[in-house]
Amino acid sequence: MIGFGRYNLLLTIGRGGMGSVYLARQKTLRRFCAVKVINPQYSQEQDAAGRFLREARAAASLSHPNLVGIFDCDRHEGQYFIAMEYVEGFSLTQILRKHGPLPLPLSLYWLQQAAVGLRYIHSKGVVHRDIKPDNMIIDASGLLKIMDLGLAKHHFEGDQSMTATGTVMGSPHYMSPEQINDSKTVDHRTDIYSLGISLYQMLVGRVPFPHTSATAVCVAHLQEPIPSVALPDAAVTQTLDELIGRMSAKDVNQRVQSADELLATLETWIANNPTNTATHEFFSRIDFAERKVGQLLEKERLDPSTLDTDLPSNVPIPPSPASAGPADAPPAAGKPRRFLRWIVLMVAILLVIGIGRGIHKKKARPPPQTTTAQRTNSNPPSTAPVMPQPPKAGGLYVETRPDNAAVMFRADTQKSPATFNNVPVGRYVVKASMPGHRMVERELEIVENEVKGLKIELPEISAKRVIESSPSGAEVVANGRIVGTTPFTAEGLDGENREYVLRLAGCYNACIVVQLAETGGVQRVTLNPKPKLPDTAQLPPHPPSSPAVDSSPDLSKRQRRRHAMEKILEVTRQTPTPEWSDRKKKLLKQVEHLLQLEGANNPDAVRFAIENVGAILGEARAMTVSDFEAQKQRIMREIARSLERTIPPGNAPTSDAPR
Repeated sequence: MIGFGRYNLLLTIGRGGMGSVYLARQKTLRRFCAVKVINPQYSQEQDAAGRFLREARAAASLSHPNLVGIFDCDRHEGQYFIAMEYVEGFSLTQILRKHGPLPLPLSLYWLQQAAVGLRYIHSKGVVHRDIKPDNMIIDASGLLKIMDLGLAKHHFEGDQSMTATGTVMGSPHYMSPEQINDSKTVDHRTDIYSLGISLYQMLVGRVPFPHTSATAVCVAHLQEPIPSVALPDAAVTQTLDELIGRMSAKDVNQRVQSADELLATLETWIANNPTNTATHEFFSRIDFAERKVGQLLEKERLDPSTLDTDLPSNVPIPPSPASAGPADAPPAAGKPRRFLRWIVLMVAILLVIGIGRGIHKKKARPPPQTTTAQRTNSNPPSTAPVMPQPPKAGGLYVETRPDNAAVMFRADTQKSPATFNNVPVGRYVVKASMPGHRMVERELEIVENEVKGLKIELPEISAKRVIESSPSGAEVVANGRIVGTTPFTAEGLDGENREYVLRLAGCYNACIVVQLAETGGVQRVTLNPKPKLPDTAQLPPHPPSSPAVDSSPDLSKRQRRRHAMEKILEVTRQTPTPEWSDRKKKLLKQVEHLLQLEGANNPDAVRFAIENVGAILGEARAMTVSDFEAQKQRIMREIARSLERTIPPGNAPTSDAPR
């Protein structure tokens, strides 16, 4: 063990070109973590060090179950380091090297978790730029976590460096074409490309372009198609090749455009490929026990009671035999007896001196003679102060399934896996809770000098809610797919929010958010019928003073209106579900303001147009990316027709009219 500021580095768990990773103990908070100590050459470069700190701090601001959390980032004795969550598991690369290609259900399951993590990262405006199996770690519960978030690196020919102007960032075997050309201008779609290459490796066991030269790999990603996964089932092979081809399309505009689109595609795949016996047998072969903190400490024979003590930061290294001087040389072979005789003689002299001094002290200091009265009246002899003994204490380590549950113990609450140290001996109650799951309480006894391990399984709380519409029989659409008709029962976990679109011919679409509850319940929705828009004869006549405008449309205003609606449609597609209700009101206010600027003066026509545009936007949100791209022009035409019928043609200024 080595002292390293606020941390004790216990043992090395990984090395790389950028630095070394240690299992460590944070002394102040008394928790285990992984500490990556950056190589000195990066710490000495001011620009690289500044970029490193900025990127690490940005990554530390993110928190999600599918991301490895970052606790701290600082410099100690001239070396930068990152303290992060220690995950008791293996990277996907380690699993693939030891056990070979993954079963299809397991590949899809971990692909889904990686997509969920990327969705969160991208929603915060962050691009990972180094998605690969080596940066995805799996724990014993099957949870996948993305690592090295925000630490952009490049790995050409085994070289790793910090983000720098003019450098290419990423790993050549997983880099998208646009990342190879200019890594500093890529967007979130480059992570989708890398995830598609990672899926190929999970299914096949190797990367699609296994060249040894970084240049050859980059040229292949720029020019060559992704090879087939070549599974035994030809139909499955064809469909998987199409999925990987869409995720790793060389043209960024033909690629899967977002993690949300990928997740919507994976729902059907995972439903059609549930986990089976082969999947469970494969997962059971992975020995996660060797990554447990307790087993690592026992293997290294580390005393748990010394983990939080101050340790020396520099451990002296004894000189090697080759560098030892003449004074360190062993005694000559011909003089061992003379050497031993000198040792025996010195020990004998020391013993004689010690015995002589003891006898002299006894003679010089006879015990004082005291009378009975003196012994009675005198004060009792003084004694040395007795140091208070530390209270008897132990420790507690709690794991939950699913992971990341809130563990409440005494007055402390931590996310699982949770560690509690210096707990006084006694009986306690541990509570674990998580949204959508039943709270569980466990009673246990803390024993002196023992770390008690506890595993808690949180049962799911099934929830549902019935959706009824008036009129009934409306189609219920989720993620662009029809899942039923009203009355419809939505099912899931307690507290979950589900977004649906209700569609019925002759009525406006209704976009609703349903909160599932254990007690069930009914959510009723009234579908508003589409009114017949007022005839153009009801609109005010064109002013006779502008005959040119009456006979010709105002092209410049129409173009500006179309541009504004394209922006509104783009915002509609990108708005997250929790923010959609408020954002929709603001967007429709913008549409109303646009109509007012163009002279729309019929309140009924404006109101009908606004309602129709709101319904069209709700329909566009429910579409998949491919359906939306195919129907975008139709949607824009419907919006244009709704708006143009409210605008008097003669109200446009003559200066904008075509000449």
